[in-house]
Amino acid sequence: MKGLKVLIAGLLAVLFVFGAAASAGAGSFGSDANKMLAETRAATAKYQQVERAEDDGYVWVNCVPGMGNHYVNFGLVETPGHDHKQPEVLVYEEMKNGKMKLAAVEFLGFAEEAPELYGQTFDDGPFGPGSYALHVWAWKHNKDGMFAEYNSAVSCQ
Repeated sequence: MKGLKVLIAGLLAVLFVFGAAASAGAGSFGSDANKMLAETRAATAKYQQVERAEDDGYVWVNCVPGMGNHYVNFGLVETPGHDHKQPEVLVYEEMKNGKMKLAAVEFLGFAEEAPELYGQTFDDGPFGPGSYALHVWAWKHNKDGMFAEYNSAVSCQ
């Protein structure tokens, strides 16, 4: 049964990727960034179920209005560099029925200079100078853009 759920999640990720690419336009961010976004979605599809995220070391930290519920993998935060297939933070939107729905991934870390990923420069992070973050609204449309820090369609319940 678990294998079937993984297969279904993977198929949903593929369908989402093709649907998102069609609606966003093929060259929206450049072919390298679009390929990376597809890989990010495929790698994080299993986290549609928040329990899977918790099983993999992500812990709930807070809910930020306009962002959502942050689940952080502190082991990944402490690792230098960023892997677009292993975000340090998963951001969930709490639905009216109380269930969590994956909305975004966030790359978070510390560096002397702002890193880049997907051809985007990270924003200043929440921990003062030397901390950087990049939100990627890979699972929920954001009218302000795929890499905007906030999403007005997401709130804390």
